Order: sequence, then C-alpha cells, then structure tokens
Amino acid sequence: MKVIFDNVAFTYHSLFSEAVPVLSGIDLTIDPGECIAILGASGSGKTTLIQHFNGLLQPAGGTVRFYEDRSNEPVDSNTLFQRVGLAFQFPENQFFKETVHEEVIYGPENAGVSGEALKQKAVEAFEWVGLDFEKFHTQSPFHLSGGEQRRVAIASILASDPEILILDEPTVGLDKQGIACMESLIRRFHETGKTVILVSHDMDLVFRVASRMLILKKGELIFDGSRDHLFDHPAILEQGGLRKSNLMLVLEKLRAKGIEIPNTIRSEASLHDFLRPRPPNSFQIVT
Repeated sequence: MKVIFDNVAFTYHSLFSEAVPVLSGIDLTIDPGECIAILGASGSGKTTLIQHFNGLLQPAGGTVRFYEDRSNEPVDSNTLFQRVGLAFQFPENQFFKETVHEEVIYGPENAGVSGEALKQKAVEAFEWVGLDFEKFHTQSPFHLSGGEQRRVAIASILASDPEILILDEPTVGLDKQGIACMESLIRRFHETGKTVILVSHDMDLVFRVASRMLILKKGELIFDGSRDHLFDHPAILEQGGLRKSNLMLVLEKLRAKGIEIPNTIRSEASLHDFLRPRPPNSFQIVT
C-alpha cells in the first residue's frame, strides 16, 4: 500500500488556549516495503504525523491518500485500522480486554476470523514477539512488565496481518535483550516485504534498521533522505536537535587520534572487522 501526504497541515485546538499548529506543509510519499525512521526532538510533530497513517487524525489542510500497491486504486478508508498497525509508546493505553489472548485476537475476530484459524492467528502473533502462548494467554495484560506489555501490544497488531507496521518509541524502557528482540522483530517483518515506520530517539537502532530517514523540526519536514547521506552529514542531525549515534561518535574519536577510517564504515560489525589485529604498519597514521 502506497501512502501520499500532499501539503498536510494539522492544528491542535483547545477550549482553554489558542490553536497550536503542529504540522505544516508535509509532502511525503511512502512506497510499499520501505523501512523508514521518523526522527525529531520532542514536540517536533512525530506522533501527530504517524496518527495520520491510519485515520486517527485527519489533516486540517492538505490530503493523505492511500493506494493499492498493484492496481493503484484508492484504498477503502474503512479498512485502514486492519491494514495499518500502530503501536503507541505506552502500550498499556491500548489495552481494554481482561486477558492477553482476548487482546491479541480482538482485531482478527472483528474482521470475521473464527475457530481454529483465529487461534492460529494468536499463536503466530505470540511467536512473532517471542512470548510463550501457554504461559501468557490467560494473564491480564495490565499485570505484565513494561517489556511484556509492549510485546503484547505489537502481537495484537500483527494478528491482523497489517501491511504497514508503525512503532512509536518501541525500545523505551527495554534492557539490552529486549532491544535486540525488538530489532529482530522489525527486521523479520520488513523481510516479508511489508512497510515499517519507526519513531525513535534510539539513534543506534534507527541507523541499523532503517534505510530512509525523515527529520521533523517544529512540524516541518527538514530532511528526507537515505541513511548513508545522513550518516555522512551529521550537521543535519544537529539542525533537527538530534544526537549522533554511538557509532558516529566512536568514528569521530578514532579519526581524531589520527586513524584513517574508511568512509564506507557504516556499522559496528564493519568497524570491528576493520579494527581486527593485523600486521604492523597496517594503520596509516596522519601526522
């Protein structure tokens, strides 16, 4: 499914204060199968932007259009909630069922799936997020740990087999193992040919998994380009109020010590390979 934003604007209205513009002039096309990171400082409009992808919010100006991948026909807006899965930063805000199983099957059940097929949807969704079905399916989602709640929230989305998966700060509060599990899930979902949209302040994660980066600043899109271009132009990150990734900082320190690091280094693995012990005089020291 292709998504096109055409000059989209959005303004929050309140009874107690003046209207606050949040998005302005957003032009954006997302093709099927992309893996995109939406970046920006707090208050830049990221969460507001992603809520336009499944119709939770409607633009105050401009249009958001959805088209079928192959036929290029307009998508029925009534199906967006099944086809675009959005996991919020605080998953407990999404829960309203008494058990994890009821929470996970809610989407496909309302879409008409029943019987053994419905159970299979639940089991597969549990497998996606690394939770044991027999252990968790009768538990209350409100009594789980924060990491478990996040997995259940994502499982409830995956059970509906969405074409687009949107994750809002999926690694906040997770330990190293939880982050690795989330990264694996993102990669596996994207490998199925579907679209992933990731909102995160974890710069190391987004540089590892996303190939296209969008940066918002005060509701405007100030960058839309490749991961490699952003990696090579860190000043753009500073413009957007963002920090550099840990890898970028390490490369800067190594170069400051006079070690010539190839510009092709883009990952921790490639840096590790480059720095492996080698015969004397392998490094060129800049004097």
